Amino acid sequence: MTSPHERINDSIEETKSVIGEAKKQLTKIGIPSYVQSLQISSFEQRLQDLAEEKKDVTQLSQIKNRL
Repeated sequence: MTSPHERINDSIEETKSVIGEAKKQLTKIGIPSYVQSLQISSFEQRLQDLAEEKKDVTQLSQIKNRL
């Protein structure tokens, strides 16, 4: 069973990988950068959400360890 930290870290790495691949493919087929930005923005929002979740999990772990 993976820990919440591992799960979040895996999701962050996976999302970064998807962003990189999407940018490569969109560039390869000639999509303009402003359209690429629109396409990629949902992945970037997911990264922000995961960063917040990671912060929350870290705080909860610290509280749990103090108890």
